[in-house]
Amino acid sequence: MPLDSSFLKVLLYLQWPFCRIQANIKMENKAFDNYIDPLGFAIARIMGMKNRGEDEKALHFISETLQELLQIDFNFIQNIPDADLITELVNNNNYTLEMIVVVAELLNEQAEITIKMHQEEQGKLAYSKALILFEYIEKTDESLNVDRKHKITRIKQLLNPS
Repeated sequence: MPLDSSFLKVLLYLQWPFCRIQANIKMENKAFDNYIDPLGFAIARIMGMKNRGEDEKALHFISETLQELLQIDFNFIQNIPDADLITELVNNNNYTLEMIVVVAELLNEQAEITIKMHQEEQGKLAYSKALILFEYIEKTDESLNVDRKHKITRIKQLLNPS
């Protein structure tokens, strides 16, 4: 039986933090327990909802996940101007790298769903913010993450088709 691509994506999400730990990159257990581990399970649920065509439910779950993990409303993130996004999250709200990962991944999922629902502008807005965050993570994080590099390339292509 061939492996479903959604299953492989979930494995990537769940294995990513373990690869960082094995590479001896310091990561507090608290950050893993509070943000990265729950994010992996949330992404798995979101993928399941997307596969079943439950797009509205997935969008609601994304918002709930952001509220539960970071205690903020999704609209707060969406209303920050792109130019101020990193400053607002890192400097003004003291977001850690792990917290930025949560926001970036959830924005990426939101963008995929809203574009699928033919809400192009809202999807592009979410992709734009996700791209800013993924690029920040790429510059800040010392570990190699092929999945993140792929997401950055894909989002750039979606935002600037040529």
